[in-house]
Amino acid sequence: LCGAALGAAHGALIGGAAAGAIGALAGTFGGYAVRMRLARAFGRDLPAALLEDAFTIIASVLIVWAAA
Repeated sequence: LCGAALGAAHGALIGGAAAGAIGALAGTFGGYAVRMRLARAFGRDLPAALLEDAFTIIASVLIVWAAA
């Protein structure tokens, strides 16, 4: 949805939607693998979850800022 919205703003609705779908899949599976490794390293899931959330928020802001 976010990819489609950014793509529509630049006249590329389908391309934006496709990029958003690919990003969602990569983020879901890649994020899961990284979070599990971090949880094992920390011995708990909470620190890994907080790092994951911080990364996601910062990356989202930077992507929207770069696309605007």
